[in-house]
Amino acid sequence: MRLAWWGAIAVNLGSSCFNKRLGLNWREFTIMFVTFVILFFVEVTIAKTKPAALFFAACVLGVGFGMRWYALKRAGYER
Repeated sequence: MRLAWWGAIAVNLGSSCFNKRLGLNWREFTIMFVTFVILFFVEVTIAKTKPAALFFAACVLGVGFGMRWYALKRAGYER
């Protein structure tokens, strides 16, 4: 279960790292970016070595995005 947290942390670091409105200095950006890259490669390795876990995560994401699309469609949201 601990390995799943690394993916969440990688997503959080990556999104925070590339958010220009945070105003990070170069040192903070560099540390966050390097940590993001390391955790990203850990997650890619896990996805490659455990295809069942990758399939499960893809199914959960697919169902979640499908439900979000359906809820927005029902609410009348259009782009």
